[in-house]
Amino acid sequence: MLTLLVLTGCSATVAGDWVGLCTYSPAGGYPAQMEVYAEIWTDNGRNLEGQMTIADWTGSSRTGDLLGNHTGRYVVLQGRFLSELGYYELEIDAEKSGNQMDGECAFMVPEGTGALLGNAELMR
Repeated sequence: MLTLLVLTGCSATVAGDWVGLCTYSPAGGYPAQMEVYAEIWTDNGRNLEGQMTIADWTGSSRTGDLLGNHTGRYVVLQGRFLSELGYYELEIDAEKSGNQMDGECAFMVPEGTGALLGNAELMR
């Protein structure tokens, strides 16, 4: 029984559907949230591939490619979303514990020089 618990506890796959929020505190002081849906199709033990959809505080949604990597505990997800202005990018750096990821997110706009920084919470 203990062996079974140890073996199932070692499963560090990140594959699956992850849903959550990136919460930002813009300069105006009003928090803004971006909904995130990450569908991770491929997890080869380190590299991740899939699709990410985001819906921002204006009601706009975008879907794009997801690439990333992980160590089992630490996860980096990068989504790229093509628009008429160029590529939007969302990066999530998180710590995975079971079916939850908590960390930081950065949203970059096309031709932008900085990023909107916030906190990320995702659940599988």
